[in-house]
Amino acid sequence: MSRILNKAADIGEGDEGLSVGGRVERGEILEVKLQANKDSKADKWELAIHEAREESIGVFTDGSVSEGGRVGEGWYVEGLEGGEEGLGRVATVWDGEVVGMRRGLQSALEDPTLKR
Repeated sequence: MSRILNKAADIGEGDEGLSVGGRVERGEILEVKLQANKDSKADKWELAIHEAREESIGVFTDGSVSEGGRVGEGWYVEGLEGGEEGLGRVATVWDGEVVGMRRGLQSALEDPTLKR
């Protein structure tokens, strides 16, 4: 358990940080079914994504690891802003993915110019 807590401490930042365990409020997530599959060509994917997002804002995220073993995260809110940050060598790529999702969604929710 101390390894997990040490990892959380290394990844966590600011006044929010990460927590281990506990309850998470259940939420509803809209499922979007795209009319494309693994065999579809790029133009079919682009059209399916465009149609699914006609009344929404795109939040793009990424987590990755460098050849040197350092993990980073990045995010971009369509038409607004983006950001990126290194998370170090203790974090996993999944940690980077999740941190990027959180930061991108938080940025979109906090922006007063977006329709709610």
